[in-house]
Amino acid sequence: MYTLIFDIGKTNKKCFVFDEQLEVVYSDAITFAEIEDDDGFPCDDLEALTCWVRTQFAALTDRYPIQNINFSTYGASFVHIGAEDKPLLPLFNYLKPLPEEVERAFLQNYGSMMRFSLETASPYLGMLNSGLQLYWLKHTYLEVYKKMKYSLHFPQYLSFLFSGQACSDYTSLGCHTGLWTFHTGQYAGWVSKEGLDKILAPVRPTTDVLSSGRYAIGTGIHDSSAALVPYLVGSEGRFVLLSTGTWSIALNPFNEAPLSEEDLLHDTLLFMDIYGRPVKASRLFLGKEHDEQVARLTRRFKVRGEAYKSVSFDLGFYMKWRSRGVMPTFEYLNGGPDGSDDYKKCSTFEEAYHLLMYGLVRVQLEALSRCIGDTKEITRIFVDGGFANNALFVRMLALELQPIEVITSQLAGGSALGAALVMDTSRFDNVRFHTNLNLKKIPV
Repeated sequence: MYTLIFDIGKTNKKCFVFDEQLEVVYSDAITFAEIEDDDGFPCDDLEALTCWVRTQFAALTDRYPIQNINFSTYGASFVHIGAEDKPLLPLFNYLKPLPEEVERAFLQNYGSMMRFSLETASPYLGMLNSGLQLYWLKHTYLEVYKKMKYSLHFPQYLSFLFSGQACSDYTSLGCHTGLWTFHTGQYAGWVSKEGLDKILAPVRPTTDVLSSGRYAIGTGIHDSSAALVPYLVGSEGRFVLLSTGTWSIALNPFNEAPLSEEDLLHDTLLFMDIYGRPVKASRLFLGKEHDEQVARLTRRFKVRGEAYKSVSFDLGFYMKWRSRGVMPTFEYLNGGPDGSDDYKKCSTFEEAYHLLMYGLVRVQLEALSRCIGDTKEITRIFVDGGFANNALFVRMLALELQPIEVITSQLAGGSALGAALVMDTSRFDNVRFHTNLNLKKIPV
């Protein structure tokens, strides 16, 4: 029983084929040039992406005995389906600014940003709250809005392409959407008052299988929640997963404390797991920050853009910046000036890159502390995604967190494996955890 997974990130669009032992027998990745929406803002090319998915499906189902198909994608994005089951609008970018007049109208009708955040367990994030995308569409594209049959979160749209069944799932609804009230397990009050629930498809458990002829089609799953599944299934004891890439998201399924206003102000929120249970999460735009600062350093030191990948960890550099308590990237992440003069004192690219990584680690530690909270018996931090391959990041993190162990997973498609696992929950007791995830404990 082979499983085909489409794993769609903001940058890389991937597909994987897993065999019956959940080993990857095929993988491929592609990037697409962005197009512009009606306002000239960049967005994913939904038509090109859909064509690629269909083409890969046709080729791979001819090549492998595939029976299961599922989808993991980035969140906070809707595809709006009309009467003919075709998209009516572009796949709007969640980084698109929410117009000020729309924001003012929303807050006048439904209270303060903090009220919204406390009700929905999500910081107020504009278009990153996908529920506010629906509010914006209703009040900006009213004629198109009237034609909407369903608004499907991105993973569920891909599922709909193959199953023809429209659904919502817990992991997408629980991903900083502003749509869901966690303590009642229902849509937030403002959603019903606006009538948005009428264009949201029925909620199906993420473990449901939608039959479509010879194939079993999954409901689709938000990629961060998918990345958590293999660890929940295969790991003993309590842990935090640090899923890294463009976003770095710390996920703690064992922290049951309610969110505080301070948490919400620092981008700590609740996700939902595949069963609709809350997962405390702290988010950072760490990968984007890293790439922007590396570009500055490469220009200054006149080195190639990939030079940072060959920098080895230097304990002396680390101790130098640690003893001085340097934390320059707090200012970067908060949109302030370029930080202290410490970078100017670095004589080599290697030294400056250590300073950058130490700053990023310090920012990450604060986010981790909010995610961990008062959770007892957290013994391990699993790191997967892009930063799991960054020797400076994981070594500094391990030194700062000891005695908590830092363990990296070198699996390229952790979210893809999670999406494969939920297709057959009988496998949950048989996951070859250490083999599939290729775990490595980081020394201190």
